[in-house]
Amino acid sequence: MEESNFKYRLKDCEHLDVGGSVQWLDTDDFLKRNPKMKRLHLEDLPGEQINDLLKQWINGEGIDLKNMLFFNSTGYPDDVIFDGIVTMETKLTEEQAKHMFGDWDVGGITVDIQRQIDGQVATVHINSEGCFIEKWSEERLDEL
Repeated sequence: MEESNFKYRLKDCEHLDVGGSVQWLDTDDFLKRNPKMKRLHLEDLPGEQINDLLKQWINGEGIDLKNMLFFNSTGYPDDVIFDGIVTMETKLTEEQAKHMFGDWDVGGITVDIQRQIDGQVATVHINSEGCFIEKWSEERLDEL
């Protein structure tokens, strides 16, 4: 299989949790094909594809998406993840970030991004373990 060059176009999925390599996953228009996606948890997805998924969410795809977790033992470079993406200083307090991200650490980078279509906010945290994105609302912050 490693010699093969193919991409699988997943459709109509609500939860995807894949350990190990996901080089086979076609992420082009991924959130458009999976509009009810709620949770996306992947290992070793290249940073450029994470960037593309973030742009899909920002531009109006994946309305139901609650979180995206991308694990990588070497971490992800923030300049690749945020290439072409407007970020804002996070509104989360340190305590809220700790509750939201079990893998949150001070040495990581934490910023907010915002959807263009409806103003929904998500926080992106990048550390040595991976890249973690959580959508939140003022009501959810009150619960933290």
